[in-house]
Amino acid sequence: MKKLRFLLLLLPLGFGSCDDDESRIETWTVASEKGVAGIFMGFGHVPAYIVKTSPNAGWKISTAHIEGFDFEPGFETRLLVRPVAEYDDAKGGYEVKYRLTKLISSEEKVSEGIPDK
Repeated sequence: MKKLRFLLLLLPLGFGSCDDDESRIETWTVASEKGVAGIFMGFGHVPAYIVKTSPNAGWKISTAHIEGFDFEPGFETRLLVRPVAEYDDAKGGYEVKYRLTKLISSEEKVSEGIPDK
């Protein structure tokens, strides 16, 4: 009987350790204009999103591609993204890709406080 009680006490821990996909979803705000990430292998300036990765974060330049997202200049967009680690044979390692989970809002406006391009 004591073993059964002990096992029942451990049961919630087993469920709590399951991988929760919802915890890996992030809320991003994409600015109304793109920035430049720099020069890449002689191809010139690389356009990049200007994003906030949380409501209280500052703007930062991100070269990440968001699968399923179509950028519209002049619209500040809030969305849910899921980071997914995928193995890249050519690079010989994992790389994080981002997938659009849900479009929360898209507002026509000029984003404020974005860094200089």
